[in-house]
Amino acid sequence: MKINIENFAEEQGKKIANAILVKHDEYPSLLGKEKSPTGFLGDIKKGYKEGSEVNKMEKEIRDRAFHEATAFFLKNTDLKFDIEIKKTLTQHLSQKAKNPSALERLTPEELLGSEIQNYAVDFLLSNNVFVFENNV
Repeated sequence: MKINIENFAEEQGKKIANAILVKHDEYPSLLGKEKSPTGFLGDIKKGYKEGSEVNKMEKEIRDRAFHEATAFFLKNTDLKFDIEIKKTLTQHLSQKAKNPSALERLTPEELLGSEIQNYAVDFLLSNNVFVFENNV
């Protein structure tokens, strides 16, 4: 079975980013639609106990990306052990990684999840939504 893993990651990243845009449309400062964002002090004033909305958005992107990656490899179990897929994902992630040698220890699910997460963040950035996540 031949599959283009990059196209899959890009499609899933766009799908996640669109879901985030629709869900968080109620926070105009977060999506860059309001000129004066409230920031950290605004979060404290509102009393967010679990962190700011940006942190919640980062966690949601990460969770959705790894869920999609896990679902992909559950459907295509033979691709989990494909050396070419792991090599392609490692090559693409090494361009953005702080420590490229750490990528060798990651599972295919973690690699694909990180790639989907990168595409989602890139798509959000192209829509002027700034999400800073801690990546690989």
